[in-house]
Amino acid sequence: MSAEASPRRYLVTVYGRLPVLNQVLRMKRMARHTSLTRWQEWTIWALRAEGVPRLGRVHIVCTRYAPGTRQPDPDGLAGGFKPCLDALQGTGVIPNDDAAHVQAEYVAVRCPAGDARIEMVIEGWA
Repeated sequence: MSAEASPRRYLVTVYGRLPVLNQVLRMKRMARHTSLTRWQEWTIWALRAEGVPRLGRVHIVCTRYAPGTRQPDPDGLAGGFKPCLDALQGTGVIPNDDAAHVQAEYVAVRCPAGDARIEMVIEGWA
């Protein structure tokens, strides 16, 4: 009987207001590229600061804290986290961001102005 090792858990926080997919699509080309690149870089820095090692498979709970009265639709929220998932692959935490390696949940939470951030709880198996 082979028991699978328990997963390791990491909390990665990046401060700022992550745009959802609809906001990204409305941006002009250079603004979109700049926004997505910045979020990917900020996530890479946060992953390195937290010391997240290489993991084979991960379960991620992605939470977007943002002020406002409107909650994003689920597919827009998932699309907004794409640069963050690309950062996981870019740092080598996961070999690929496909369904075989990533199981993700997306949550939107309202927060006071000035407290916008994302949090990713990463559970992984080597």
